[in-house]
Amino acid sequence: MTCLCLTKNRPLWLPQAIRCFRNQAYPSKELLIISEAGAGAESARIAAAAAGPEIRLIEIEAGRTIGEKRNFGVQHARGELICNWDDD
Repeated sequence: MTCLCLTKNRPLWLPQAIRCFRNQAYPSKELLIISEAGAGAESARIAAAAAGPEIRLIEIEAGRTIGEKRNFGVQHARGELICNWDDD
């Protein structure tokens, strides 16, 4: 299962979303974080790097719509099932 988390400059919320993901008992899971590159992206890099191997971060250019970001995430997901995982 891939949990898809869109985020943009949310340093207070993203670590909590990651902790909640890691507490899930579902086997074979990944959290795919899609973050806009640029201002605020550093907090997403730090949170994802500290979280573990089941967490992946992909940075994309700014200005994409939410639908484009979700479609991008689905294309890069490794799981057969996909669920949305809000950062807040």
